[in-house]
Amino acid sequence: MPHDEDTLAGGKERRAVSELPHGLIVTLEVIEGPDRGLRYPMTCGRAFIGRKEVDVVLTDPTVSSRHAVVECEKGRLFITDLESTNGTRVNGEKVESAPVGNLDEIQVGQTRLLLSVIEDRYGEFQPETDEEDTGESRVDAFRSPVEPTRITKALPNPELPPGIHLVLEVIEGPDLGLKHRVANRSSIIGRDPLADLSVTDPAVSARHCQLEVHNKDKMTIKDLASSNGTRLNDSYISAVKIRNADVIQIGSTKIRILVHIAR
Repeated sequence: MPHDEDTLAGGKERRAVSELPHGLIVTLEVIEGPDRGLRYPMTCGRAFIGRKEVDVVLTDPTVSSRHAVVECEKGRLFITDLESTNGTRVNGEKVESAPVGNLDEIQVGQTRLLLSVIEDRYGEFQPETDEEDTGESRVDAFRSPVEPTRITKALPNPELPPGIHLVLEVIEGPDLGLKHRVANRSSIIGRDPLADLSVTDPAVSARHCQLEVHNKDKMTIKDLASSNGTRLNDSYISAVKIRNADVIQIGSTKIRILVHIAR
């Protein structure tokens, strides 16, 4: 692929890209659009997104050939729009270049991707903060000694760590009494028959929210830009930690989270 140019669209110099920190797993998952469900693990410090001659290849016709690029610089992640036709958004805000982190949503054309950033397999990634800020614009630092690698394999969804038992129980709504034993680290809840916990409530989006088990001390629930929102214990949320006996509400459906940690 032609990634060896010194400049990008508009004459911008490349960012001073570094390798991903050891043990860091960065994944882009398509959560809306023609390629929904696809996952792309970053294998180096840079991943181009677009339709042609890029790392993350999408079929969405509203995405430009080389639409945007996600890059790692000094342990932090950034996304830069490559003067695409329809622009790039992060959590709904249009950006030219912006820092991104765990659970941020990136939109290119009509495709939305969820960024997952985890360390030590499932610990939250905290960017390095001991670097001195020189005030230099990060948008203008684009020269890389690293040749990117094409992302070709989907990231697997491993089983829960030993000793963690998690059950989702519908306590209110059309599917009252339905129980789902969570078996993997990441679970989708929604109306889609392919969702891990699939419900029939018409007020629930196809892929409504996502539950992630990072470790025994950190489990999170994330709304996937659903039509009617996600509530945890009666409060609307975007992404928060969860614990035993919490109640998730999606549409008119309430789901109790039951967690048991074996000692």
